[in-house]
Amino acid sequence: MKLLLLYFPILVVSDYAEEVKQYIDHSVDPCDNFYRHACRVGGPEYFPLAIVMRELEEVLGKYSPKVYPEFADIQNDLENSTKVESFSEMVVNIYKSVCESKQNVSDYLTGIEELLFGGEECLSHFCLNHLVQDSNCGRVAEHIQNVLKTTNMLTGTETFEDSLRKIPILIKEVERRNAVWGDDGLSRASEFDQYFLQMKDATAELIMATPWVRNHNVSEMIVSVLEKLYVENAVETSKQNLVKILKDMNSVYAQCRKRYNTVPNSLIVQFCMVYAYHVTGSEFKLQEKGADFLKEIMAGGTLYPGIKVGYQWYHIFQHSDNRASKLGSPGFTIAHELSHALIKGANFDILSYFSNEARNCIQDQYKSTCKEFDEGGCRITEKRFEENGADVFGFEIIWSMFEEQFLKRQKRSENIEASEDLKQFFYSSASNLCFGEKRVENFRDDHSPANVRINALVNHPAFQVAFQCSDDSRMMKSKTKHCSVYGQNAPPNRRHFVSTH
Repeated sequence: MKLLLLYFPILVVSDYAEEVKQYIDHSVDPCDNFYRHACRVGGPEYFPLAIVMRELEEVLGKYSPKVYPEFADIQNDLENSTKVESFSEMVVNIYKSVCESKQNVSDYLTGIEELLFGGEECLSHFCLNHLVQDSNCGRVAEHIQNVLKTTNMLTGTETFEDSLRKIPILIKEVERRNAVWGDDGLSRASEFDQYFLQMKDATAELIMATPWVRNHNVSEMIVSVLEKLYVENAVETSKQNLVKILKDMNSVYAQCRKRYNTVPNSLIVQFCMVYAYHVTGSEFKLQEKGADFLKEIMAGGTLYPGIKVGYQWYHIFQHSDNRASKLGSPGFTIAHELSHALIKGANFDILSYFSNEARNCIQDQYKSTCKEFDEGGCRITEKRFEENGADVFGFEIIWSMFEEQFLKRQKRSENIEASEDLKQFFYSSASNLCFGEKRVENFRDDHSPANVRINALVNHPAFQVAFQCSDDSRMMKSKTKHCSVYGQNAPPNRRHFVSTH
């Protein structure tokens, strides 16, 4: 499948491969400590995010808000509404206005009940509609004030004023995501999806060529798991979730405005907005969906069959003209996430089988690397196997793609040793986990320390080829036997399958 390289002018940056080279520490021999050679101490706190955020700040600064038809009523009325200091007082003032002008108050009292109970049936002394029989406007207004005050105290959730402040913030959150993804987002997603399909094809070939998998007659089953995987953009998904919430609110808001069309606009706008916010359950939808812009920029995670991809990986993919750089980053990140569906690590994993030989080989390599390159506490526990395995298999996937693009097609195998393309492949992979400070173990993190994860790549034979390391170099001494999870070199054992748990 031919991959079209398209140019999108929303962000103008230099090629990512050139950015990566700026943070190489040439005073450190790559054969002594590759991670600290590729990722110098004193560099950015987290290299990929530093590159992307630099560009995002410029884009967000230039972005002009637009009107969204999905929630245009709310958006337009917010711009023309007056500021409300006390929502409860405003609700009471609306009641007084309706009551003292001799209008029917029944519909408005029902609306307050629906606001308090999110559209559900009212309970206890919070019910208000029976007060339509009380002609004393002041007495009823005081009762409503007490009910609203008590409701805020009992719910333990955000106050009505908080809800009113949150609505324009939601709109700004949509605007932020639209600014970075833009109208050409679908085109960029399509390009990335094509790349992911190529990656899945390469993975399927590795699986089908695996002796262990063939001998246990599980090739087709594993491939069927692979085929269902898809990628989604975390920023775009979050934007659509927010738009859906605001769209539902807008529909209820428009109905509310129509319902109280006899009440002056300056009074009813905010009431209907908060009413729509609570009746649609927006507070709980936001808690369920979540919206964290920074996490959406950085995201990389698998919840089968979906792989959520952060904006930074789309951005780096778009601005990596060098194919080796594109494979190393973001290719390595996406291949790592893909691998989670195909690595047996815990009882709740998708697969119920895995090669014990591959498992032990991977853990041995990480333990050896951990011992040699500890920067502040390092343990390789069983709970970290799945992440370690995803690293190893993820690298095998992108290496098979590298072979296809650089060795087989270009017939350059005789020139690949110490070539710039091969080096760039490793440099870009290291940049994915590049931190400018010493890596201290986080016991709550299932990942091994970043420097261990990258230095463990020495396990792959191509590393020594790339940097021409001597057998007695520090990196080579930390190397154990080459581990293959899937592929022609994967374990060929023919024993009957025995569960690893």
